[in-house]
Order: sequence, then C-alpha cells, then structure tokens
Amino acid sequence: ARGKAIVNLLALQPGDSVAAQLVVKDFAAEKYVVMATRNGIIKRTALSAFSRPRPAGIIALGIDEGDSLLSVHLADAQEDVFL
Repeated sequence: ARGKAIVNLLALQPGDSVAAQLVVKDFAAEKYVVMATRNGIIKRTALSAFSRPRPAGIIALGIDEGDSLLSVHLADAQEDVFL
C-alpha cells in the first residue's frame, strides 16, 4: 500500500517532531490513550475523543516549556500503568 507524506496530514511547526504513533482498528469506548511526559505529567483520554479530528487537529496534551512527550500507550479501562 502506498502511504501519505506526514506533511499532508499534520501541521507540524519548525522544531516539532512525531513522538509516537498508535494503530487502532476502531475507536472503542473501553479503550484509552495514556500519555506521559518527561516531567511526570500523565494523562488518560478516551480513545473515542480522537475519532473526529477537526481541521485544526486535536490538542491531546498541553506540554509545558522544557517538557516533552515520553510515552504513549493504548490501554483498557482495567489496566494499571507503571512508570
């Protein structure tokens, strides 16, 4: 299969980079995206929140100056996350 250039899918700014990707078959209500930053910020968001992206995109996690995304994981509601 032929792919698409990332520049056609995301509005990356100079200095931005892709930190992670998730492959999903559907946006099941019982699945969550768990994100963690280097400074210890952790956020769990229902996968369904990403099912309808707006033209400007979705801000999944606000990251403070000097912090960066460390990990992204797809989890079930019953899973525990250890860092």
